[in-house]
Amino acid sequence: MDAIETARVGLIVVFVLLGLFFSFVSMTGVLRLPDVYSRAHTASQADTLGAGFGLA
Repeated sequence: MDAIETARVGLIVVFVLLGLFFSFVSMTGVLRLPDVYSRAHTASQADTLGAGFGLA
């Protein structure tokens, strides 16, 4: 592979891993936080980042 292909694969891996990380953080927050408002806040913030990185 040339340098551009290697950089592209590296960026894909980084974005997918970031998307999985933020999705996991969101899932953990929804399961562990005490009230519905905290759960909604963590779900909206972290899921948006997770989906954004996954789509990138």
